[in-house]
Amino acid sequence: MIASVLTIALLLAPSGNNDSKGKALNPNELDIPVSVRFAVATDDAVVVYYSDGTQTAIDDTANASGIALANDDTLYVAGPHSLRRIDLDTGDVAILTDDWEMIDTPTVSPDGRTVAFAGYTRAAKWSIYTIGGRNGNPRFIAHGFMPAWDTDGSALLFENYTDESAQVYRYDPNTRNVSKIKYDEDGAIANAVSPSVSRDGWKLSFSNDGNLFVRDRMTYETRSVTDGSFYDSRQTFTPDSKHLYFIRRTRNSVGERVDPRAMRLDLATGQIDRLIDGPAHAIAVSLRGRRFMAITDGEMGPPSPGQDDSDC
Repeated sequence: MIASVLTIALLLAPSGNNDSKGKALNPNELDIPVSVRFAVATDDAVVVYYSDGTQTAIDDTANASGIALANDDTLYVAGPHSLRRIDLDTGDVAILTDDWEMIDTPTVSPDGRTVAFAGYTRAAKWSIYTIGGRNGNPRFIAHGFMPAWDTDGSALLFENYTDESAQVYRYDPNTRNVSKIKYDEDGAIANAVSPSVSRDGWKLSFSNDGNLFVRDRMTYETRSVTDGSFYDSRQTFTPDSKHLYFIRRTRNSVGERVDPRAMRLDLATGQIDRLIDGPAHAIAVSLRGRRFMAITDGEMGPPSPGQDDSDC
């Protein structure tokens, strides 16, 4: 059981200024232990769990649709209209970009310097952008959703819908070329969403109609790792590349995806365990793997490309 709860109130500056910063209480002044077990977001707040059983809740993270971690001490919170950077050690808050209709699925480059995210506007719909982890202006990459960095940061993968079919694409930052990811030697991954690359660089995971697959990037051998009974997506590899964390939704009688839960899959044994109690809409693992976070009860915002409102 959790022994105690410590709350950090984040006093955010008004939106509209990308250099706006807020200041929370210094965790050191609250005698918060340094060793972190994991973190989740419950009751619309990110909660960091420490090894001695205490926990710290971060306020003003309601309606977050996505989160990402960098360097074990920096949390990026997306949604509903802005992308914010939160220093988990000091409580400092900075608004990186705002005035969006919706922002989702942030992901941090392996070097921790760049954040890719999906931004939604009525004109551009869902599109992929990148922005500096400390400052800068959003840079349009391509239309799409669910970005994922390649292991060495040399490319950005994302999903997009064309001709009623979902595809996984690869963006090369050096050439600015966008191309489909090959599924086998002659084709491409068809009807695939939610790409994720393992930390060792050898595996690519994607979701096909709610069934998770893992592909060997050298041999193109592809195997199903869930059975499709649920709708599984938003997966991410653990740093040792031995597990997948993902969001599982139940399909109800009319095909809607409901009751989202955070799960963990052992790729060697196939064992699937539930990570936390309560609903969860997104998962983040730090680059070093020392923290785990999940968004629970967050507002999902506009539907992903190719989905209707019921899919959210």
